Amino acid sequence: SGVLPHSAYLLLAEHIHHPIPDLWWDDFAARLRSRPLGPQEMNAVASLVHCARSRECNFPPERIEGLFRAADAQGPRADMVTMHGDYLLNLLGERDRTLALWQQAVALAPTTAQYRINLVKLLITMGRYEEARGQIAEIRRLGALGQYDKAATDLETRMANAQVPP
Repeated sequence: SGVLPHSAYLLLAEHIHHPIPDLWWDDFAARLRSRPLGPQEMNAVASLVHCARSRECNFPPERIEGLFRAADAQGPRADMVTMHGDYLLNLLGERDRTLALWQQAVALAPTTAQYRINLVKLLITMGRYEEARGQIAEIRRLGALGQYDKAATDLETRMANAQVPP
C-alpha cells in the first residue's frame, strides 16, 4: 500500500491521544525514500503538516523533519521543499532555514511565480528589501502578459508598509 494509511493512522492516534509507535514513523519514512513522490505522498505529508500547523496535532518535530528528509532522498522537488519551509517557518520559527529552502524551490522551478511570491514575503519579513525587489522584478518578467502584475504590486505595497517606521 501507499503512505495514505500511514498518515491516517498518525492523525487518528494523535487526535485520540494514543501513543504513536516508532514503527509507523519509520515505515512511513521508508516508503517516502523508496517510492516515487506523487500526489498521494504529497497529500499524506501535507495532512500531517496541516494538522500540526493548525495546532490540532503535536507531532515530534524530528519525526516530521525525518519525513521531509526521506522525501528528499530521491532528489528535491519544489513542492515538497516549499512545504518543508512552510513547516519550519510557521511551526518552528526557523526563518533562515526556510529562506534556504524557498530559494531552492525557486531554483528548482524558476518559472513558477508562487514560489517567488512566497520567497518575497519572507524576504520582506526579514528586511531583505533589495533581494525582494529583484524577485518582484522577476515575477513581473514571468508574467509576460501581465498576469502577475497584481501580485507584484501587492508585494511592493507590503514592502513599502514594512519599511514605514512605526
